[in-house]
Amino acid sequence: MRTGDAGGQAGSAGPKVSALGLSIDINPAVLLWFGPFVALLLAVSLKMEADTLRIARAALLDESSKLKMRIKVSKWIIVLFYTPTLAAAYLTLQFVLTLFPGSDCLR
Repeated sequence: MRTGDAGGQAGSAGPKVSALGLSIDINPAVLLWFGPFVALLLAVSLKMEADTLRIARAALLDESSKLKMRIKVSKWIIVLFYTPTLAAAYLTLQFVLTLFPGSDCLR
């Protein structure tokens, strides 16, 4: 039975979760009782992460504003930054040219 099936087999007890080759039968009551608690823990951890990133950003901006010299960016960083963008643009162009061939559409 696949994840998300509604118990299509006769001996199926309930929903089955599988990840990384591990298959677990989960009782819907467990989801009902522990689902809100897990969602709350996830929300709290995301809030803590956001607060930490905000504090780190403020500290870095304060520290970098005290610097008088200009920060020099390496050419390798620029190349590594633009390579995926150019590759995606090239693949998009190839897709559009293959989807709408210029001379073949007019015949």
